Amino acid sequence: MKKKTPLPSERQARVLKKLEKSKTPQAKAPLRDWQNFKEVYPEVKTLDYDPSEEYRENQAVAHPIFGLGFVRKVINASKVEVVFEREVKILVMNRPKQD
Repeated sequence: MKKKTPLPSERQARVLKKLEKSKTPQAKAPLRDWQNFKEVYPEVKTLDYDPSEEYRENQAVAHPIFGLGFVRKVINASKVEVVFEREVKILVMNRPKQD
């Protein structure tokens, strides 16, 4: 005899549907932004990411984990929004160096 797979409840089905919808557009948006930055600023000097440094909009940053990114927005004196190929991250800046 075949075992029947239980059907998800209506609530579970709604949650799964929302989850699927939310995944698709978000995955493509950072890639599109990243490609635009790469095309517009192909010769910009890439800086290694260092939390103690200060960054400006449209600067290229090489992060050891996330790879090449571009500063999309300076949020405040200590945070920047960086677009990487696969995701957008908020990174710190202007942190005092630790000895």
